[in-house]
Amino acid sequence: MKRWFPFVLLPLFLGLCGALLRATELAYSFDRHTGLFVNQLAVTPVLMTVSLVALAVFVFLSFRLPAAEDSAPSPFVLIGGVVSAISLLATVGVVILSIMNSTFALTALIQALLSVYAATAVLVMVKYGFKKSDGGAYAVLVSAPVFWLAYTLILIFRDRIADPILLDYAYLLFACTSALIFLYTVVGVLFGKGKPRGCALFGSLALFFSTTELFGHVFATLLPMSLSGFSLSLTEALTLIFVVAFTLTALPELLKNKE
Repeated sequence: MKRWFPFVLLPLFLGLCGALLRATELAYSFDRHTGLFVNQLAVTPVLMTVSLVALAVFVFLSFRLPAAEDSAPSPFVLIGGVVSAISLLATVGVVILSIMNSTFALTALIQALLSVYAATAVLVMVKYGFKKSDGGAYAVLVSAPVFWLAYTLILIFRDRIADPILLDYAYLLFACTSALIFLYTVVGVLFGKGKPRGCALFGSLALFFSTTELFGHVFATLLPMSLSGFSLSLTEALTLIFVVAFTLTALPELLKNKE
């Protein structure tokens, strides 16, 4: 079995299971107009339990990471890299539209520039197959997604902080925070300073929480008599798409590195 199989397939499976629970929670626990709880359902503690179980499983698996093995590059590297870059560039389009339809905001311009920077970095990492390198220019580029996601997370928290219902955005924050730490571990591995074990743990968590939140909102719109629609902003949805695509692209390649 490939070294990376448990850290990709299991988070996707658990994430889709979590998405069904999250969709039920979104569809029937929240009011469409106020966002307040209208029904306390059993799926909320069940989803929390699934998340804790997933965390325990990923911690266990990451500490029992098998030895690295040489293998050919994953056939999905190029596809995943392109999807990741497109999601970042789509964020630029959203920013440009928001600037055209409202007053100019410096924060939006910074986000657009960081998105272009991060998209370029992703394509460069894909080109070099996520290999370690001591090159100065390469080192600067691989850090770009970290800057982008850290800034995006600040903007998401700024927009969501006034929401009194923490469950509205808790899993979004879990997804972005896990992904940010994963990106830090990616930089560490590519600099030759980190270990694949950290990538395995936080990449799995990022994939699990992102799949749960993204597909949870999608499934919620399909359930009959749903009280809630797709409540993620376009920027938030694109961020989660990037996390899923980039993790599926980078994690298999990074786990080929030796400890």
